Amino acid sequence: MKLVRFGQPGRERPGVFLDQAPELDGQPGILDVRAMAFDLCDYDRFFFEHHGLDRVRALLAESRRNILPASHVRLGAPVAPPGQLICAGKNYADHAREFDTEIPTRPILFGKAVGSILGPADPIPLPAHITRADYEAELAVVIGTTCREVKEEHALAVIAGYTLINDITDREEQRAT
Repeated sequence: MKLVRFGQPGRERPGVFLDQAPELDGQPGILDVRAMAFDLCDYDRFFFEHHGLDRVRALLAESRRNILPASHVRLGAPVAPPGQLICAGKNYADHAREFDTEIPTRPILFGKAVGSILGPADPIPLPAHITRADYEAELAVVIGTTCREVKEEHALAVIAGYTLINDITDREEQRAT
């Protein structure tokens, strides 16, 4: 299931991306979740902690669905802005070597501003002083419940899903610090 949020920035609605929507003669479509269940307001912590995924699966099975052509809508980030965006740095040996530093024995964790999260086709606003921005495709793990010090054998139980992130970095600034 591909959860999406669509609409104007800051006013996105929850949806499900359909690769081939029968209602649209097999064209890609977006199931408008809120149009079918007004109380499913967003893909946020409340949604994931209160069986929201099960409810969306049930909506997908209904015969009368509210489907929009995917080509007519702007996609936002697939989940509501999280409380935190935690990243792991130098977690690939080749990437660590790029910095001419030792490979860390443990992940280097750092935060990013949640306000920097954009939709997949949104323009990336960069400050004028940045002359070279590097980008990296990253796997994002969406944690669906409040947790702390989760044991490895229980880790999958707190994962709500996965998405992709385009991590943008000002390498000149990063190397200067």
